[in-house]
Amino acid sequence: MTGSRGGAVVVWDAATGKAQHTFYANAKQYLTDHPLDVTSVNFSPDGSQVAMVATDLFVKCQGMEVKVWKVATGEVTFTLSLPPYLFALGIRLTLGHVAFSPDGSLLAVGYSSDVKIWDFANKRKLLTLTGHNRVIADLVFSPDGKRLATVSDDGTAKMWYVSLALSLGVTTLHEQFTVPGRYSVAFSPDGKRLATASDDGTTNVWSAATGALLFTLPGHIGSVRGVEFSPNGTQIVTVSTDKTVRLWEPSPGKELFTLNLILRPRLLRIAQMENGSSLSTKEGTVAIWDAITGQQLSSFSTPDISTAIMYSPDGSRIATGGGSGRVWDAATGKEIYKLPDRAGFDDGLTFSPDGTLLVTAGVDRK
Repeated sequence: MTGSRGGAVVVWDAATGKAQHTFYANAKQYLTDHPLDVTSVNFSPDGSQVAMVATDLFVKCQGMEVKVWKVATGEVTFTLSLPPYLFALGIRLTLGHVAFSPDGSLLAVGYSSDVKIWDFANKRKLLTLTGHNRVIADLVFSPDGKRLATVSDDGTAKMWYVSLALSLGVTTLHEQFTVPGRYSVAFSPDGKRLATASDDGTTNVWSAATGALLFTLPGHIGSVRGVEFSPNGTQIVTVSTDKTVRLWEPSPGKELFTLNLILRPRLLRIAQMENGSSLSTKEGTVAIWDAITGQQLSSFSTPDISTAIMYSPDGSRIATGGGSGRVWDAATGKEIYKLPDRAGFDDGLTFSPDGTLLVTAGVDRK
């Protein structure tokens, strides 16, 4: 998931809404008028640690900082500082993404146009993935943890055979294959297919083993900004700047239905559950849809413009972020609690794997 402006990550008790820990990218810079921007936040697979990437995107461009904390104690277990990346025309820009491998042993850090692979336990850099020539927009490990897929603002998606490189002991790796893509990339749950979003309104699905094109999903008239497989692999969900969400069969790519949402494109978010229902947001409204039929099951109004949204792992609660963070009963739409105002603008949020904790990224105004 992605974070937001402010440099603060807060861990909350998901049952009560009480803050457990607040983590800062850089305590000294946080006290200035220009705190670091949180661009990526993720739990470790076992939920015991939380990783954050933060950078000063627009003001001083002082580089990027990666930190990992133990959730229970707040102890910093990993820290990494990287300088800003110098692109053509002298533009200094550093964006960042971070992801754990499925077994938690590796940490992938997207550093501008490269990806660094770290041995998380031993805090040792193992591998650098080079090949993109613009910033990394998204990265994801395959379900078995052997490969990593990346997509970049250079208009390409690349597959990297990380486990093979590590077994050979090399320190620099070039891609296994390159295909068109931008903004978003996703593996199918079985790891056999790779989906990439494109500017031309299409989503392509590739063989994750060879890079061969399996089929194309046309239909959007705007740039596709997000693509996901359903948790059970039976559907593909795409989100576009044309203000629609489309659901597709994953093979041969038949469109099931379209959800027309009246909202600004950047405010469109979608989350999914194992039981087949899907969830999307409008400005000030949360709507729950049946992902098989396209029928709206329920909806409820929110006081804020919801810019981030997520189901709890058991599907019983919905968390929304925006002007403030709120947690709702998914069945009734009743607000369970509102996070304190110190949470600020929560553009990024995620539940821990066991659903007991909620992490938000934003400005802590305590």
